[in-house]
Amino acid sequence: MYVPFSNIYHRKIRLLTENGYHYLIRAYFAEHVDDHFDDNTYCEIMSVNNPMKPWTIRVMDRSFLHQDKLSIMDFEVYLGDIYLLDYHSGVIKFDITSAQTIVIVGRYRTDSGFTKLGVYSSNMINEFLLVLAHDHAFFEIYWTNQIKPMLLAKYSIPEGARIHDQP
Repeated sequence: MYVPFSNIYHRKIRLLTENGYHYLIRAYFAEHVDDHFDDNTYCEIMSVNNPMKPWTIRVMDRSFLHQDKLSIMDFEVYLGDIYLLDYHSGVIKFDITSAQTIVIVGRYRTDSGFTKLGVYSSNMINEFLLVLAHDHAFFEIYWTNQIKPMLLAKYSIPEGARIHDQP
């Protein structure tokens, strides 16, 4: 359920253009909001075709996802899709249809406590990879076949190292 935060230390905003529409996606991260709301974060999708009159299409919160908790750790926009990393349940992939409906098109379920997300494709056609990280390691996952994801590599992170977004 959506709740307003009284303290926000960091959020991420991305622009997505799909089917001739411009969308602004804004997510509030669990580690950067009020401690008592860190299991109740959300992501907003707004139409910004008219930048003077943005309007919210959907607030993606734990009730929209049918979850008891939602702790957003990271999100990315890649090749027209939205990828949300939840600390408790893993990666959720969304798409915006031509009718401006938000639909869940995939999930990579994990409870490993990942805090960072990367998505990419080495050939942009038929291969899709996820990179998930936490304080001790990062994992490269072949996710082209969402029913049978495959761990490609696991890399340990040296003690004292820090994972962060590039500037």
